Amino acid sequence: GEVGQERVKSSWDQGIAAQQREFANPLGGLQHLLRLDPWEEMLHRARKASLLVKEDMRMSGWKQKAQKMYAMRCMEYGNTLCRPLSLIINSYPRLLSPSHLHPFDLVVSRLLFSARERRGADGLEGVLASAKFLRKETQARAKAAAAKAKAAPSAIIAERVYVTLLNDLNSLWENNKQRIITLRDLEKDLRRIPVLDLTIPSAVLVGSPNVGKSSLVRAISTGTPEVQDYPFTTKGMTMGHVTKSNSPADPVLCQLMDTPGLLPRADEERNEMEMLTLASIRFLPTLVVFVLDLSGLAGPKSPSTAQLSIRQELRERFHDRPWIDILSKADLP
Repeated sequence: GEVGQERVKSSWDQGIAAQQREFANPLGGLQHLLRLDPWEEMLHRARKASLLVKEDMRMSGWKQKAQKMYAMRCMEYGNTLCRPLSLIINSYPRLLSPSHLHPFDLVVSRLLFSARERRGADGLEGVLASAKFLRKETQARAKAAAAKAKAAPSAIIAERVYVTLLNDLNSLWENNKQRIITLRDLEKDLRRIPVLDLTIPSAVLVGSPNVGKSSLVRAISTGTPEVQDYPFTTKGMTMGHVTKSNSPADPVLCQLMDTPGLLPRADEERNEMEMLTLASIRFLPTLVVFVLDLSGLAGPKSPSTAQLSIRQELRERFHDRPWIDILSKADLP
């Protein structure tokens, strides 16, 4: 009702003001990460760029013109391939640092890398080392081919050197395509971290597993809520919008964020999804809506005692947060 809406709006105003005082970096910094094209497109674009290099008409001899042109084409081909790799290698450490990211983005990106490493995949250092290897090999072969073309005994030999480089680097990149695929997957995973619209009041639903948080979001938000699948788990976060008449055409009154369930245990024992929930309370300017299911039907992981224990922990831990308790399944006998 209108009273509840006003309460959410007031809580949001308090939260956003506090966040603006505390955090210098805005949400959404991960959206600035470079979008890397598929490896086949990168090769195609590099070849087109190299063919734009033409003869130097100021030179008189045909052989000298060909030597210079094909040497420059070799370098242009290698440089065009390496340019996006260099941008990633140089920008990722900065863009993923505390000096650039909002604390929520920073925590979630670190949880992502932690989960990747736990699955046996490369973390940030490993991914960047892989990109450096491919860049180094590409640069070395392009430089060697350029030197060979420049010293070629004829224009035909200089052209052959260039064509050989095209085939050589095509084979190199095809054999190492998984390095590019990994970079692209990582970029996509980081971009999938949701960006809360700070111009709209927000509420985060918190509680134990299977207490009805997702059902509540679906019941009171417009249509089918958007689901963001987090890269470090098959579970997801549900984002829903509440409007005045529950119509998508109406202005959004509030954002609802469903978070993964918490278990009553120490932070050291919690998984990435549980830490995501804690990060959303700590770093996002939202009203906390704690959902309780005291019907005894929430399952073995969510007995009433565990739910009340988690509630007490969070109330003490985040005592300055605007807070509302909700009892789900209250219609059951």
